[in-house]
Amino acid sequence: MAVRSGEQDGSGRGAGVVEGRATIDWASTEPVVEAVIDALVDATGTDAVDLDPLFEYVDPDALTALFRPASNGTLPAVTAVRFGYGEYAVTVARDGDVVVIGD
Repeated sequence: MAVRSGEQDGSGRGAGVVEGRATIDWASTEPVVEAVIDALVDATGTDAVDLDPLFEYVDPDALTALFRPASNGTLPAVTAVRFGYGEYAVTVARDGDVVVIGD
């Protein structure tokens, strides 16, 4: 089920309204970080350069390491990570879905 911005999230990833979402592009050089920023841009309506630095809320290197696929291409062992970003809750899931939920 695709949830558009502003719709209720039925995924169980948190109560609230989905404000933004993105999908991880595994072919990118920094796929997880880029997807998180894309989802935050969608949620806030702000240009990426005007967002608070991601490292103020989560360690981007650790986030990248958690979701790095194995050398044989299998998905990472972690299923999801959730962290706060200002007034938002950001969930990064192993399936590549990044969801930003507002209060």
